[in-house]
Amino acid sequence: MLLSVVSSNPTKNGNFCNKLQNKSVISVETEFGVISQERQSTFYLFTDKQNEIGKSAELDLAKFDIVEKEYEILEGDNAGEIISLKQLYPKRA
Repeated sequence: MLLSVVSSNPTKNGNFCNKLQNKSVISVETEFGVISQERQSTFYLFTDKQNEIGKSAELDLAKFDIVEKEYEILEGDNAGEIISLKQLYPKRA
């Protein structure tokens, strides 16, 4: 999957949290016409180096465990909203 760096920030653990996104359009042709939908996937990957915003690379998601965690937004306009974050970890043998 082609992923692009949206942000890359240092953490208190001495590594970097990289927010990666993939945007794609999925189209299905039917007898009624074509149906298109834009999709966006977001993943978080912790690495030993900071990456440039906009950098893109192919990532084989089969090599990673995808851990999904739910968090509640505590402040701001979206307070109380539950969001789901997907973190990538190297797949266990």
